[in-house]
Amino acid sequence: MKKKQGIAICLAILLCFSMFMIPVYALESQEGEQYAGIDVSRYQGDVDFNKLKESGVEIVYIRAGEGADYEDPYFRENAKKAKEAGLHYGFYLFVTAKNVQEAQQQAQFFYELIKDESADCRPAMDFEQLKGMSREQINQIGIAFMQELEKLIGVKPIIYTDAYAASHIWSSEFGNYGLWVANYGVDEPNVPQGPWSFWVGFQYSNTGRVSGISGDVDLDRFTQGVLLYSDDNPPEQFILYTVRKGDTLYRLAIQFDTTVEEIVSLNELKNPNLIYVGEILKIPAQKEGDYLYYTVKAGDTLYSIAKRYNTTIQYLTNLNQIKNPNLIYVGETLKIPG
Repeated sequence: MKKKQGIAICLAILLCFSMFMIPVYALESQEGEQYAGIDVSRYQGDVDFNKLKESGVEIVYIRAGEGADYEDPYFRENAKKAKEAGLHYGFYLFVTAKNVQEAQQQAQFFYELIKDESADCRPAMDFEQLKGMSREQINQIGIAFMQELEKLIGVKPIIYTDAYAASHIWSSEFGNYGLWVANYGVDEPNVPQGPWSFWVGFQYSNTGRVSGISGDVDLDRFTQGVLLYSDDNPPEQFILYTVRKGDTLYRLAIQFDTTVEEIVSLNELKNPNLIYVGEILKIPAQKEGDYLYYTVKAGDTLYSIAKRYNTTIQYLTNLNQIKNPNLIYVGETLKIPG
């Protein structure tokens, strides 16, 4: 009996040591520069964005709304003030969908909210109400939202989720989208498995304090992966083309002076013989002399395009014979200095 008790005590001691020796699987950030950030919603009330910038904040994510019909009452004002303060900023939607149809509707609602804003960070899906759904249902809803939003807005969104879900819930399809992960009290997020090899956003506190906000706020670190463009992440140079009746990849390749192979590669098409009316394809932008062709996307303004391509509003206005520089349209093709 005493011998058995001694063995039991030894095993207990070894177990205690092993608990402290379990490795922590920290997911590293994307390589490159990092930016101090926060995310805000109506819960932060009136925010002084100039003070935020003075305190060192560089990127702000703003809640645009929730579900398919709720617009955050501070959304428009927060966006306006962030832009005036010269901050990088983007938007997120709190997703409440319970099926694929609702996910697509909420993506469409999000697009309508942000399509006329000139944010320079990728839009984000905040999908965390997962209780009562299977892993398969969660992934079907999440991917439906992301794909619908990407189709509408023309850029890849990112996903906001916690470290546990990043490791245990999301399928390999989400590896195509940037990860913004929440994990408090650690230096790097604990994500031992899952579809991601790095994070582009890391929310490390939900009780932060910064100048310009009264009360608690989420604190984040972001990489260039959340930016739509930067010095090391130049804008993708392609045309967004909506497939029409009678189109084939061969015809499009001839029309846009490219190749079927380039279109297939750019769009990651599995079957080059199967494209659908209404499908949106990326077509490589071609130069004509000293110019590129650029297709206006949701959120673009002449100011943001001029800044992106290191030119001026006046130059673009004259080059494209634009009568009203405050009025450009999604899908419109503009000449840009090459």
